[in-house]
Amino acid sequence: MFREKVPNAAFVWGVDAQEALDSGRFYPGDSWVDWVSLHIYDRLRDGAYEFDPLNTLDYFYYTYQKTKPIMISQLAVSHYTSQDHAYRNEAAAREIARLYQKIAQDYPRVKLVNYMDINEVASGAGDVPADNFLLTENSSLLDAYRQAVSDGHFLSVLDGGGEYALQLMKSPFPVLKKDGTWFVSASSFQYDLNTQGLTGEIILNGEKYYDLNRYLKNGRRSLISAEENHKIILALNAA
Repeated sequence: MFREKVPNAAFVWGVDAQEALDSGRFYPGDSWVDWVSLHIYDRLRDGAYEFDPLNTLDYFYYTYQKTKPIMISQLAVSHYTSQDHAYRNEAAAREIARLYQKIAQDYPRVKLVNYMDINEVASGAGDVPADNFLLTENSSLLDAYRQAVSDGHFLSVLDGGGEYALQLMKSPFPVLKKDGTWFVSASSFQYDLNTQGLTGEIILNGEKYYDLNRYLKNGRRSLISAEENHKIILALNAA
């Protein structure tokens, strides 16, 4: 009915970060979803952040990057928890800067980030630890947020430009370097690069790997190596 009556409406399907690993069980299918979204609440527990949300984002990104634009529909970073009644504004400012920097740098298919400016402590039950995620009551946190989103990567309005097929994708599949040559797993070639039947095959621990240089020669692609960051980037060359 919505597709007929409101054709410009977009359907967003989302899960909490704690449920991301099981999200495939609840995903209704590509035909029913326009966006996929993740809810990230970066909570303080025992003097530190409970978990690194980027680990969860990695899995979610790997899973849905090929077929849907991704949003972080709820992002919140705590600076106070009722667990120990301690304010950690400096830690929160650093965490805000880190998350937005990594999103801009490593997750180009994340197309929307919505910060949740809320205080759970004020409305909490009292017997369960609650967190304060408000930016607007603390000038240092608000300044940190403003600085983080001042990166030209982040826009305040929707931009319909850009070619989806040319955007960077992250791959969890293994890449090896042997005698100065990069080899990519057969799984990565098949599922990430849609390529099969290559030459230059080696076998390691029962898994097939192929010479990446031969793939590059057959397409308009170049290789950017950032070994210190444990990653490589395949770039599409200009015609």
